[in-house]
Amino acid sequence: EVGMQNGGLASGIANSLGKIATMGLAPAVFGPLMNITGSILASYWHKSAPEKVVSEIKS
Repeated sequence: EVGMQNGGLASGIANSLGKIATMGLAPAVFGPLMNITGSILASYWHKSAPEKVVSEIKS
């Protein structure tokens, strides 16, 4: 969420400076990339239990 806010802010600043073609490229590329990698990491971490829970279950 914070990354998307920063990407939106960067796009707004680039637009207001009139340099959307150059400065706006980074948020345009990394905004969707953050969504994809964040979803992958969230689904991976959701499936794996924390170490403390695993050790308590084994005891």
